[in-house]
Amino acid sequence: MRAPDVTHRTTRSQDGTAIAYQVCGHGPVVVLANGFCTPYHTYRHIYRFFEQGYRVISWDYRGQFRSGPAADRRSYGFEHQIQDLEQVLAAEGVESALFIGWSMGVELLLEYYRIHPEQFVAFVALAGTPRRPYDTLGDWPPLLYLMPALLPLGTRIVSRAAPLMHLFMAGLNRLPGPDIISVFKRVGVDDMAVRVGIMAPPLDLDVVRDLVVDYGTLDWRAVARTTRFLAVHDATHLLPRIQVPTLVVTGTRDWITPPRLARVLADNIPDAELVLLEGATHYAAVEF
Repeated sequence: MRAPDVTHRTTRSQDGTAIAYQVCGHGPVVVLANGFCTPYHTYRHIYRFFEQGYRVISWDYRGQFRSGPAADRRSYGFEHQIQDLEQVLAAEGVESALFIGWSMGVELLLEYYRIHPEQFVAFVALAGTPRRPYDTLGDWPPLLYLMPALLPLGTRIVSRAAPLMHLFMAGLNRLPGPDIISVFKRVGVDDMAVRVGIMAPPLDLDVVRDLVVDYGTLDWRAVARTTRFLAVHDATHLLPRIQVPTLVVTGTRDWITPPRLARVLADNIPDAELVLLEGATHYAAVEF
């Protein structure tokens, strides 16, 4: 499926960071909070659903894709991410909306609800967790013990390898779009992704191609800094205070945020409904 047709705009957050955002359509507002390192166009099926009669707004997290990096390396926590969303909605004159979060976007919107509950008409939590996602990654116990040690090492590696990653992505981006898809098929990217459970069939290679193009613009040092703040977040105690209709959606094959985490959200938010998508993975928004 083609990427949605959006109007690209930019605003400035309170600390001066340039925040890129996207607007599509007219009518009641739907706000899409992306997953970690996931651009707006991976929501293309949701855009298609809301394109008639709604105004859909999304934005790029600071240091990711079209948004600029923060001047202070310590300014990648949710406190600053919330200020970014505040500025985007203020720029668009939004007073209330349906908020949809995917993965990291679920955690960010929980924190946003803490400060601005009056803006929520309803809340959709897709493949998310209320607390430290790297503590809950999968159901393999050894991984839970290893993550606290592996995460700092991984973020350092990503920061040091940033120039090499840019060179690799730049090389792929020199290929025409159809050739990128041909390369993926030749090396079996789609088959491998399905076999290891990253995604469920059918894998939309148009999404993968567009991701490759956008990943070439990522600030990998900013990505590593965001990871550090994401790793310590916990909003579990906030769940009983959510007083708007809430839809919790997850895939039965999601090993990144397993279904048991969706049940934590649904059981602790007073007016919540749980929907399990049979066969879907963490990327249910693309698959379904």
